[in-house]
Amino acid sequence: MKTLFSSVATTATTVTTTTTTRSMIQLAQPGDPIFGICNTTAGGDSTPSVISGTNPCNFYTGEIPSNAIDNNYLTKYTNFGSGTISTSSPTQGCNTGFYTTPSMGPSVLKAFVFITGNDNPNRDPTAITIEGSNSTTSLTIGTSWTLIYSGLCGLSSDPGRRMSGVQQRFTSNTVAYLSYRLLITTQRGSECSVQYSEAIFLG
Repeated sequence: MKTLFSSVATTATTVTTTTTTRSMIQLAQPGDPIFGICNTTAGGDSTPSVISGTNPCNFYTGEIPSNAIDNNYLTKYTNFGSGTISTSSPTQGCNTGFYTTPSMGPSVLKAFVFITGNDNPNRDPTAITIEGSNSTTSLTIGTSWTLIYSGLCGLSSDPGRRMSGVQQRFTSNTVAYLSYRLLITTQRGSECSVQYSEAIFLG
């Protein structure tokens, strides 16, 4: 907890006010259920990604969705999106991401921050959407999700490899959700995939 103090002086008296603010906590934790997706847009049905290597909608065996919430910047999540390892475009990794259900239960998302992967800056995400859901059975169905955020993800300027981007905060969301869905909408440049070490949800 952080306590902020302010004093207002008048000719008659001094009024002191105290405001208590709660530090934000990490919502999605290592071990929470998480599922990779591709060819998916906000409000649309999810298409699952699979561990099969380097084809469309694939991710490497060692670069799986759970790496995005494992609190380990030495790992990363890579998704080949609409192409393969031998093709590249400025949008190949777009419309990929994941959905996760934090074990802590309902939570109010207030901020997020990305940590970049170990190589290839053009694979960095630069804009995203985040949606929330309170469904317990239909998380692959687009109508189960409500848009919380659409915009830049704090990596407009390359911070370097395995480095934190700028934390993005928003106050518009006051609804507690059981699950969150993150989708990449733009990437830094032409590459065969999108990758990131961590996508940290805060609330």
